[in-house]
Amino acid sequence: VSAIRYPNDFWLINCFFFKVVFSGVAIYCLRWFMSSEYKVLMVSSAGPEETVFESQVLDMVKAWRKHADVSLLYRSKVDKVIEIDGVEVRRVISTVPQLSRALLHGERMLNPQWKIQQEFDLVHCRGAVGAWQVLHSMSKKQRSAAKVLYDCRGIVVEEMEGAWGASWKKALLPLKMHEMRKIEQYVVNEVDMLTTVSEGLSDYLEHHYGRRADQIMRPVVDTKKLKFSLPDRLSVRRELGVSDDGKVFIFVGGGAFWQSLNLLKDWWFINQQNNFTLLILSHSPSDYDEWIKEVAGGAGRVIVKSVPHQQVGAYMSAADFGILFRDAGLVNNVASPVKLGEYLCVGLPVLTNLAVYQNIQPDDIRVIDLTAMDGQVDCSIWYASNREARAQNNMALFS
Repeated sequence: VSAIRYPNDFWLINCFFFKVVFSGVAIYCLRWFMSSEYKVLMVSSAGPEETVFESQVLDMVKAWRKHADVSLLYRSKVDKVIEIDGVEVRRVISTVPQLSRALLHGERMLNPQWKIQQEFDLVHCRGAVGAWQVLHSMSKKQRSAAKVLYDCRGIVVEEMEGAWGASWKKALLPLKMHEMRKIEQYVVNEVDMLTTVSEGLSDYLEHHYGRRADQIMRPVVDTKKLKFSLPDRLSVRRELGVSDDGKVFIFVGGGAFWQSLNLLKDWWFINQQNNFTLLILSHSPSDYDEWIKEVAGGAGRVIVKSVPHQQVGAYMSAADFGILFRDAGLVNNVASPVKLGEYLCVGLPVLTNLAVYQNIQPDDIRVIDLTAMDGQVDCSIWYASNREARAQNNMALFS
């Protein structure tokens, strides 16, 4: 009608019309592109109160953030919600003990934080309980749209047996083990992708649940935080009162049974007359109160400290050797200790025993078998001056 009434304006009208249409299409495409970023939901059964949270959960979240739009959902007893730049963080208050599926179902139904509000491309689960709860919380549409990955780091049931077997909780252990076995069985067979940290762990899952890992994923190390620093080395050694030529052995770990503190004690008694410092970094220094009483005496000295995760690299830089002992039990036979990579990335030679040595990869030949010398430590054999170069070489293996 406008073209008939105003023939001279026909081109102008069409030009305006196409501009509007083109602009609308461009805006729609831009919004689609911006919303089509790969979306990842990281689910953790552990919260900030546990030592693995920062090194094995937060580091993974930050690594994902480089490639995707990431959200974090974690289960914790701590009220305060952590903050991460560029990441939506949701905390589920742990209101019931992880004793049975019925209790966990009740917690999930009553807590709105378990309700998944959007669709994700990938749900990355760290921990069987968190994986079980989020699988039951996803709608059919969300489940069909997302791939669910179970990042299996250890054997849940046997770890629990070792932790509860010597405590007042022992009476509840059969029920807990039965329920956790059912939870892990459901998760292993329900997820789309299954990764483990070792072939031994993959064999274990196949034996108990009939499924092998889709891929073996050795734990990685945040090499921005864990790297050798000469200024940090000098500063921390002054803080600890260690001379330039003094030798420092570092042991990083809590008091859990798989840390094999009995082997650390045996090693100490063999070497206690040597004039060196044993530095122990632990999230819970009180775990070592009884241990300290048992090893008192001798020329060496023991320092137990709790430091923020960001400072662990500085204290490792101050040390000359890392210590990693493990019992030859099932829990350790299927494990791939994160501490091994952390020690090596800071350029530390590692003192270990055969239980660890036989399970490491060929690239990790820098790990030394302590039993070859009946426990005695001859520092002159291992200590190398080119510490920074060793650290750089090892970082390529674990970053």
